Amino acid sequence: AVNNAAKYGNPTVISVRLDLNRSDIHLQVTDNGIGFDTSSEAAGNGLHNMRQRAAEIGGVLVIDSAPGAGTRVNLTVKA
Repeated sequence: AVNNAAKYGNPTVISVRLDLNRSDIHLQVTDNGIGFDTSSEAAGNGLHNMRQRAAEIGGVLVIDSAPGAGTRVNLTVKA
């Protein structure tokens, strides 16, 4: 997510937050870049690969983005 933000998003700020509690690990990557339409074919292989990797470890991946609005990637995995 950080690599994609830096490579494609043209952000001035990328934030990474990692929280751990007794039951979950939560990772959030946000940026203030150009954003994108997550339903678009142009979203491409990177998003597909991220979703597949999350599923392989039993995680839930949510990607929230829109053109002009930056991107937020949330991953939650059982601890």
